[in-house]
Amino acid sequence: MEEAIRIALEVGCGSSLQKVRRSKRYKTVRRRIEDAARHFPADSDCGVAFRVGNPRMGILLNTLPEPKALEQARSLVPADPPDPDLLALTTCLGSHLVRAAGQCLPDEITELAARWQNSSADEQIQIVSQLYFALRSDSQESSGCLTVERVLEKAEQERRRRYDPDVRTPVLPRLYGKWDSADNPANCQGKTQMITAFGRLAGTRVLSVSPLTHSRSQLDESRRHLLHRARNELRRRDLDTVDPLFAESLQAAHLEGAISVESGFHVGAALELKDKRWVMLDPHGLVWGVVPDVLDLGAVYNMLKKYRHALPGLTMIRDDANHSTQVIQERLALAEDLISRSHAFEEQLDQAEADLPTLIRLFEASNDIDLLWGCSDGDPQALQDPAQRKVIAHLLILGPDEEGSLMPNIGRILDPLGYSRCRKSILSYYYAAALNLVLDQLNEAGQIIHPIAEYALPEFDLATSVLNDLHESADGRPRDEGFFIRNVFRQMTFARALHNPQHVIAASQVLCRLPFLHENFGLSCPNSF
Repeated sequence: MEEAIRIALEVGCGSSLQKVRRSKRYKTVRRRIEDAARHFPADSDCGVAFRVGNPRMGILLNTLPEPKALEQARSLVPADPPDPDLLALTTCLGSHLVRAAGQCLPDEITELAARWQNSSADEQIQIVSQLYFALRSDSQESSGCLTVERVLEKAEQERRRRYDPDVRTPVLPRLYGKWDSADNPANCQGKTQMITAFGRLAGTRVLSVSPLTHSRSQLDESRRHLLHRARNELRRRDLDTVDPLFAESLQAAHLEGAISVESGFHVGAALELKDKRWVMLDPHGLVWGVVPDVLDLGAVYNMLKKYRHALPGLTMIRDDANHSTQVIQERLALAEDLISRSHAFEEQLDQAEADLPTLIRLFEASNDIDLLWGCSDGDPQALQDPAQRKVIAHLLILGPDEEGSLMPNIGRILDPLGYSRCRKSILSYYYAAALNLVLDQLNEAGQIIHPIAEYALPEFDLATSVLNDLHESADGRPRDEGFFIRNVFRQMTFARALHNPQHVIAASQVLCRLPFLHENFGLSCPNSF
């Protein structure tokens, strides 16, 4: 473990074990552990937590109210104390990582941090939105039409990333370097280090967020349902070939769902706003949004801060009481309504004259134009002007002109097959708008968060995440699972320990006691804890 810490300090932060061990911070942390009787009195809350240790106290605080947790903890046999040297080094490493990540922030982001304190809560939300898009890699951009080639390219990038033997560059600041969305290799850990550095510059409270249920897994379920319906109905209604780009995007979306890779460990962050609300920020996981009050992250932060010296690796699990599910279901209902409107408009056209002027007149008079224009991020006020409403109806039905301007393609009216093509085009457009509602817009607008997650104080959490990645490659020796189990209360810590005969019983007993499990694993419980 010491070798992994050495690499992280020297290669990632430009420091060394010798410098850290000479620092005041290291000596303070080490002295606190070595003289636990004085720093953590036996009858104090932190004293009880320190003596019970990370795994058992983490279970109690995550399953019981704090007074009950402490009451039960007082009856437990004390655990072995942590290694003072390793714990002090890890604590210092977290601070060094965030400090080094701060040097990787471009001027654009440091300027956002400078504006934070003088901004209102709503203005701070806009700053978070800008930070989200600034730290999103170019390869993650959702602009443009989804194509099969693009899906396969992203899948290959993910495959290379997962099997890349270089575990250092994406997580060590001095290796991933100054942030550049085009080619910076920082992964979720690197980006969260930079977000934490932003929070320190801005002077606001920060939590790290490790999802147990990723918001995109909820979205993907809704997308699969809607995509299956859209593909079948478009084929049955002979609308699936009217627009080659849309047809390919349907095929690409289906392929993307079929080859999506399950997520393992992941991390993002949450920042506190001026009005005490919190906003979740995960540019690598394509998620950001204001956290609902039910999570009470202020209380979570205060709990973690209270025990930060006794249990620096403590995490608190919280769920959003189905807030994200409700947002997604409301959006899915709107998408389903759009598809139903396509059927209703087709029935209306069947009763009318089969010509383009009639098609445009009926569409212009309907409420559907308001919905479809809104789904295209169009200005709703424009539809209040009768002249502009007519132009927009032409634009949605006829499409832009050959030069791509926002003027309708009037030339298509002269096409002998113009009515048939435009009828199919507008009827299929309802499906495109519906799919877009549950594909990208929720992420882009900052309307969803990870519904179930572990929350921790970021520096120590980020340090142990880096050490977990570096540990096996540092010196070739087997992982020291004991260090992680004793000091890091995170589900992935215990899940990895399930493969170690020495720790499998203890790890599975911890996991079986938790209120929520990571979406990608389950287990059978041996003897009770």
